[in-house]
Amino acid sequence: MSGALDTPELTELARAVRWAPIDPQDAARIALADAGRDERYGRLQELAVWWASVRDDAAAPPPARAVGFGITTPLPDPARLPVRRLPWDHPAPPREGLGWGVATADAVVDEGADLLLVAVDEPRGRRVLAAELLGTDAVDALGWPVAVDDVIDDAQWMNDLVALRDGLRAVKGLAGDPAALLDALGNGRLAAATGLLLGAAVRRTPVVLDGPGAAAIALLVRSLAWEAPDWWQVAPPAAEPLQERVLGVLRLTPLPGPVVAVEDGTGALLGAELVAAAAALLAAAP
Repeated sequence: MSGALDTPELTELARAVRWAPIDPQDAARIALADAGRDERYGRLQELAVWWASVRDDAAAPPPARAVGFGITTPLPDPARLPVRRLPWDHPAPPREGLGWGVATADAVVDEGADLLLVAVDEPRGRRVLAAELLGTDAVDALGWPVAVDDVIDDAQWMNDLVALRDGLRAVKGLAGDPAALLDALGNGRLAAATGLLLGAAVRRTPVVLDGPGAAAIALLVRSLAWEAPDWWQVAPPAAEPLQERVLGVLRLTPLPGPVVAVEDGTGALLGAELVAAAAALLAAAP
């Protein structure tokens, strides 16, 4: 699938998304407990159980082939997991970007990818997208200016507020029509990321989301397929009211670790390392 997509086609595609299997979770918990790797391992144990579920294997090996989108960080790949970094090489029109994302998810999964990393550094577009989906106004979405070193940047806040208000006017009433919403946003990268996340969920492939851009896209995909969040983990988020609300609706608990406010994929790489470590814990259980 590589052409333009409309909302009915996205809805039809979303019907193929399923909840992650439960049986491997139960088997993994039993195996980890028998090996003494129980709740005392905290989030690492929970992550190992999640990995067993999304791989449909209670003894799933660690990820071997990861593919990253929007990963521009200067950090090297995790020691235990090389990452193939792909650009957002998508068509400019949003509906073609949707098709590109779905087709690209299919292609990388067919090539053997077992984990995707996604960062979408599009501040203006993702704020409009998240605020419209949450049904909030511009002021409520942004929150009030935050003091940094006793200086409040009112000018930047006002610029962001005006841009968000204008953006919300352009997409008003389109929350229930994902393709039209992305059209009105006019951002091919956001559209491509939407197709990618939906396509990955259809193909039952786990994803680490990095930053508020990826989270806003996840919220849109979740409006199409309620089961999709089962396949996602979230890198530790920076303190931002809008992203906190998005993650609350998605009911996703961020991974532990350092907070990186730059949306260049650094958080996703660190998250991938944690997933690999948790999977190793799982694979070592008898």
